[in-house]
Amino acid sequence: MKNVIVVGANDLGIEVSKELIALGYEVTIVDQSNELCSKAYKILKSSASIYRGDPTNPDVLTEVGIDKAEVLLALLDSDDDNYKVCSIGRERGVPIIMAKVSSRDKEDLFKELNVKVINTSAVLATQIVNAVTQSFKFYEDPDNNIKFAIINVPSESPLLGKRISEVVSDYDVAIPYVITGGKPTKVSEDTVIEGGAVLVVVGEPERVDALIRSIIG
Repeated sequence: MKNVIVVGANDLGIEVSKELIALGYEVTIVDQSNELCSKAYKILKSSASIYRGDPTNPDVLTEVGIDKAEVLLALLDSDDDNYKVCSIGRERGVPIIMAKVSSRDKEDLFKELNVKVINTSAVLATQIVNAVTQSFKFYEDPDNNIKFAIINVPSESPLLGKRISEVVSDYDVAIPYVITGGKPTKVSEDTVIEGGAVLVVVGEPERVDALIRSIIG
């Protein structure tokens, strides 16, 4: 069972902790706010260890077991405080460190520590776009310059009837699966694009975007 320290008893910290606990992780939450810690306890009960203290203080993180932690999540509302937490985690050799970062100007500071950055504005923007379009969903990883998209093919798409192997070649993307009737099927060279099908697409963001525009029309 992996030991995870979640720094921040705010709504995000609580929701992340709930999901990790459900997956079998051992979670410790740290926050200096008595009010937030009390709220976290009311929601999570004894399923998580909740510690009140200043998480930017190395002694506090030592008390909650940072030297044995396998994952450290810095989810405070302050980028500066999250950076301090990540710096301590990196000094103590925590294998996996992730941080919520609100300001894009500060992302490079975290990346220099080899910290996985979670930009809340970018995540929210993705969710809003997915909700507005409803014709496709996507996840983008800017660190690796890759985009993963699930695209609903409309019945009037200009690419209807075209072989997927041709689309892969034209747009330089990968389309490993087509989903029909809620069931993913591996693509063959003879698979053609049909209205109502759902394509799983992976590739560089600009190439995936170009394909989305062509499919939607």
